[in-house]
Amino acid sequence: GDKLPAADPGDICLEGPFKKIYRYRCLIRRISGEHTKVYFSGPSWGRLLPMNLNAVFFHNQILDPIIYYKMLTKNILMLHASAVGQGGKAYLFSGASGAGKTSLAFRFINIGYRFLGDDTIFVSSDRIAFSYPKRVHYFSYLKKKNPFLKIPMGKAVSARLREMARMVLSAVFKENFYFSTRMRINSLFPDALYMDKGSLDTIFLVRTEKPADLNDAVFLSDARDFLLNVMLVGRRDLVGRIQGIESSIMGNITKGAKIVLSALDEVKIDKL
Repeated sequence: GDKLPAADPGDICLEGPFKKIYRYRCLIRRISGEHTKVYFSGPSWGRLLPMNLNAVFFHNQILDPIIYYKMLTKNILMLHASAVGQGGKAYLFSGASGAGKTSLAFRFINIGYRFLGDDTIFVSSDRIAFSYPKRVHYFSYLKKKNPFLKIPMGKAVSARLREMARMVLSAVFKENFYFSTRMRINSLFPDALYMDKGSLDTIFLVRTEKPADLNDAVFLSDARDFLLNVMLVGRRDLVGRIQGIESSIMGNITKGAKIVLSALDEVKIDKL
């Protein structure tokens, strides 16, 4: 891999295997400064895969946690949720992976709601929800849950192949792997309209077989978990500050937004 610079005092250095098969090294400089630098090295084979595993890993496991921290300094929280909007209002769907966040967004887009985002949404302390412009994570099971979806053939084949690869890797390495097919929302809904922000009205906690908890479903995004447990290990000054800001923003959100606990198929797909 590429050579990283020597670490300076205050740098965050990361190294190790991820999911037992992916080795990486990373150095983050001046995470609390205005101009943060990130040096990253992944395996050469990671660039050869069609999905460019190095880029995917860097975005999800390095860049998103940095963004999470940076946005906190602006009193904006990154939530693990999909979202739609209408009439200037935003509606968030949050829950564990596979609970139905994306399915609920699809169902409301199907009846005319605007698309705000999938998987990750930003919410400010004054309860304004902002889009995080990324492509939709599509898994083959979404078609079964939402038969109205019209999936392009190439994307359907890609999703199925990645599902098969996931099953093989999970069985061999005894780890959970998630390979999604990234799609533009207009590939699924040609007439879908986008929305960049809206006043947060309701957070739907989408439960599965376990009771949904606000902290588990919304608060603990993958980026937040990685930030606290890996990137900032030993940096109690930053960890304490992060947790204090998070608690303050979540307090403002829960005071002003409606919180609804529901299973996927219990949410009435109608005007909210």
